[in-house]
Amino acid sequence: MTLGMSVLSVMMLATTVFELPSGLMSDAMGRKRVLVFGALASLVSALAYALSQGVWLLYVGAVFDGLSVALFSGNNDALLYDLLKSEQAEETYKGHLGRISSMAHGALTVAAVAGTLVLNWSSYSMVMWLSVVPRVICLLLTLWVDEPRTATIREGVVPWRDLVEVLREVRENPRLVKLIVADSLSGGVGEASYQFRAAFLRMVWPLWAIGLTGALGDFGAAVSYWFSGKVIDKIGAKKSILLEKLYSLCCNVISYAMQNSLSPILLTSTSMFYGLVNVAKNDLSQRLYSDRHRASMASVKSLATTLVGALAAVVMGIVADHLGAVTALLAFQTVSVVVILLYWDILREPEGSVRTPSRSC
Repeated sequence: MTLGMSVLSVMMLATTVFELPSGLMSDAMGRKRVLVFGALASLVSALAYALSQGVWLLYVGAVFDGLSVALFSGNNDALLYDLLKSEQAEETYKGHLGRISSMAHGALTVAAVAGTLVLNWSSYSMVMWLSVVPRVICLLLTLWVDEPRTATIREGVVPWRDLVEVLREVRENPRLVKLIVADSLSGGVGEASYQFRAAFLRMVWPLWAIGLTGALGDFGAAVSYWFSGKVIDKIGAKKSILLEKLYSLCCNVISYAMQNSLSPILLTSTSMFYGLVNVAKNDLSQRLYSDRHRASMASVKSLATTLVGALAAVVMGIVADHLGAVTALLAFQTVSVVVILLYWDILREPEGSVRTPSRSC
């Protein structure tokens, strides 16, 4: 258990370290190159895990795993948005992002089942070697991806000067600043609470049943992502985000307060809105990012979310040690109230008024 957590910690640390540089690379070198580098890093990671006979190769795999996550982080969404924008079809971004994300969560469900079956008749080593196959296919597929026609590959970029320019552009857009704060609080505290929730689930369900919540959650998220584009087009981003936040807040408070066998079911039901709210927030973000620094701005937000999540996890652990897990989880629901107020302020402007700002080179 300790080894597994240490490998996970190395992966998360690597993701944090590479987050900002990867966004700057994407904006300077082009989306396709960074996509290929990310797929290559993912393949190296899988090979290191599969070949490991000791701890050091596991750590090498974790570093490359974190690198691949960082390279994909802001780049892939920017690639999709830029490809659609080059075809003057950015209004369809929500639908395409939802379908792609739905397939990713569906794959998580299938992989969990397949991994369990393989592990029953083979070994962890076989599971790791089988994971190399899709990474090879992924790398080959990236070679056929086109660079968006709207992308501008810039030579001789000084990274730190570029970062200063990115931060200045963010600061000059108050609505984007508020969105980054809201998304960072929502994503960071939400992820910390989700990881900490396992301690609560063990209090109300048998250990063998806890895995069901993860599988059902992935399935619910896949369904939510698949239909998110159509739902957002029908009711709008404002209602999509605020309704999800209010529903999740109510479900969380009621579940933790009840502390009975119905609590996990109620908590898992929030996954049916997970894809909807993430697509709505992502679409709003892409419209507020500048064309010149789209991936870098996404990396700034991802880094902020990671740092908030790390801090929230530490504080939540301290509160739980002194007052109990349930009290800690309930106390952090106050952050959800702040997040709802922030989104309400951000979304007061008419949705049609949101346009992607451009910046001349």
